[in-house]
Amino acid sequence: MINTSNNTIKKQINHRLSDLLYSNQSVVLLLCLFPLILTSQLSSKISFMITASILLLLAFVVDKILNDKLFKIKRLVLLAMFISAVTFVLCPSIIPFNNKTNIFSGTVYNVKGKNIDVKIKTYNKKSLFPAARVRIYSDNKLSIADKIIFKANLEEPNIATNPGQFNYKTYLNNKGINYICYKPKIISVSSTFSIKKVLVNYRKKLLQPAKDKLSQPIFNLYSAMILGEKAGIDKEVYSYFQGAGLSHILVISGLHLSLLTMSLLYLLNKLKVKQKFTIIITLFFIWCYALITGFSVSIIRATLMLTIFLLSKSLYQVHKPINTLCFVAVVMIIASPLIITNLSFQLSFSATAGILIIMPIINKFFGCHKLVGLVGSVIAVQLISLPVIANSFYMFALYAIPANLILSPLVTIILVLGVLSLVPYIGVVMLYPLSFMLKISLVIAKFFSQLPMAQISLKKWSLAFTIFYIIALFTILALIKLHKNKAVIAVMLTIIICSVFTSIMSNKGLEITFLDVEQGDSAVLTWADNYVMVIDGGQNNEFKNYGESVLVPYLRQSGINKINALVVSHSDNDHIGGLLTVAEQFKIDTLYISPQAYYKGNEFTEKIVEICLKNGTIIEHLAENDMIKIAANSYIEVYSPIDSITEDNNNTSIVLRVVYGKTSVLFTGDIEKETELRLTTKYKSLLQSQILKVPHHGSKSSSTPEFLEQVEPEIAVCSLGRNNRFGHPHKSIVERYSKRQIDFWRTDKNGAVTINSNGYNIKIKSYLGNKNK
Repeated sequence: MINTSNNTIKKQINHRLSDLLYSNQSVVLLLCLFPLILTSQLSSKISFMITASILLLLAFVVDKILNDKLFKIKRLVLLAMFISAVTFVLCPSIIPFNNKTNIFSGTVYNVKGKNIDVKIKTYNKKSLFPAARVRIYSDNKLSIADKIIFKANLEEPNIATNPGQFNYKTYLNNKGINYICYKPKIISVSSTFSIKKVLVNYRKKLLQPAKDKLSQPIFNLYSAMILGEKAGIDKEVYSYFQGAGLSHILVISGLHLSLLTMSLLYLLNKLKVKQKFTIIITLFFIWCYALITGFSVSIIRATLMLTIFLLSKSLYQVHKPINTLCFVAVVMIIASPLIITNLSFQLSFSATAGILIIMPIINKFFGCHKLVGLVGSVIAVQLISLPVIANSFYMFALYAIPANLILSPLVTIILVLGVLSLVPYIGVVMLYPLSFMLKISLVIAKFFSQLPMAQISLKKWSLAFTIFYIIALFTILALIKLHKNKAVIAVMLTIIICSVFTSIMSNKGLEITFLDVEQGDSAVLTWADNYVMVIDGGQNNEFKNYGESVLVPYLRQSGINKINALVVSHSDNDHIGGLLTVAEQFKIDTLYISPQAYYKGNEFTEKIVEICLKNGTIIEHLAENDMIKIAANSYIEVYSPIDSITEDNNNTSIVLRVVYGKTSVLFTGDIEKETELRLTTKYKSLLQSQILKVPHHGSKSSSTPEFLEQVEPEIAVCSLGRNNRFGHPHKSIVERYSKRQIDFWRTDKNGAVTINSNGYNIKIKSYLGNKNK
């Protein structure tokens, strides 16, 4: 009787597990969760409860109309709503801003260099439940599980203010962090016990033998590939792997765990270990490795999928990987709704989906050969992940397929040897062949990244184009699977390829974007025939490099691979600093520079000129009365500087008047009233322009009434930093523009400002979508 009861229970468990993992219910649940993801992020709990109630009522109405045929789906919807509601209720607390220094207490839960993440338990001695999360930037040596009391004025993280710019606020919010603070005053620190702290220390202990034996660059590669410690990787080394389409190798991912698991299963199978013990040993290894490496998003995905796969084997169930993938996605989204915006989540699931969906079709047509498997898996991943890559990195590694084909077998050996190197006593022996293979992988990455056109900029895709690509791709896959006419498939492939290239190359008229580089200048001009001019690049110092963080991402997301003209207005760091990164990463046809900047510049000027000469760039000095011909209806007039060398850097700025049809734009650099007076006296109404780049960030020493009288702008764009120490733009200058009814845009409030012209009409918009005069 007891055995019968146990068998019945076992059958019920198997049946329920089958319902969830082997039918399509997990796919349905994934679709049901999307409206709940949105409702769980509503700022008002009342709004959430109203929306959730409407969805609940809707579920019951549909259930009644369809006579309970969707009973199982209804249960899934109710389950998803319940867990989403719990997630919402337990979301981090909101701390009111009062622009004052307050006293906080909390526990450190993550430390990476000077970035310290803290769970705040009290705010001015008032309890917070659930805890708020804050990232502090401090030189204090703090450890995980330290309880701290500190004084600070919390700030909200910066949002992206330029197209293509990394959104730091979204990045931190995805981690549950809503506030930041710089150099807080630490009042007290007390150390406590934490399992995470033990694991971090154990990871350091595991890495110590390799740190003693390997050179620093190779050790950094080793620690990244084996245990996920990628903080030490040099920027140059990372650029090699990124340029070759191999950056995923430097991150502990599902690929690493899957390769190690398959290797272990192969070994245990060869040793003829019984299936039950094989599953137990493999599960133990999977979860230990995931625990030690820190449970990244892709590791969680792989761990759950592999666990389900092994449990399926033990229960003798038919395993459906695509259903398992959807089920794992549902679990992770329910646990953390914002994870759907996490880039690692998107890449991990899209790559896995690509392999699971496309590989069976490839194998069916070309056979299950090892080479076909390698080539097919790389192509499958690239095809499905392309929308994510295009909208996140704005770059495509042209040689990703051959680079991955060569390095993939080597990576498997590196991972196996790497895990063995962690074993005490025998591990040291493994470091010698491992060091050699890591050096080879670095050579391979460097070789492919330095080939011509190794990286191609991808213009950011619109939502409509992304949807079109996905529908077209899956239509082609369906046609192939159904053995439809090859001519139809060829036509659809041609349409996709042409559409991708059209989206990259398309541009109408003249587009000018004044980028927000805070207290600096940078503008990008693109003509209809894809002629590209960059004027200045913001500053570059030990804290910020606007070339790297703003200008290069903008150029990439615009699909720009080559710069026809690079203009250095003058040699101040806030104008020229960021151009160094541009010169390093882009082909430049011509560098335009003033005699002053060329002969009396600084280290940035010298380095940019050196790189340009090395790359075969033409260098031309610009001075008064020069002209640059762009097209039949477009040219550039140069009004300043005069062809001489002086000590006044600002007043030797290059002044350009860009003409496109009936549209004209005057770029003024940092000129002040002395140069303005010379220009108005000599050129008078010839300076007249519809659009004016406000001289010297709106300083009171420029934008004289006489100058504005002659230019007569309709629109003025002022580039400046938020709360800058110079007080730009000066109040009197803003009033001067306002009295003349000039449309005044400023990058500190509007973000990047983009102007489009067809040669007759002008359209203007800001990245932040607001307007402040």
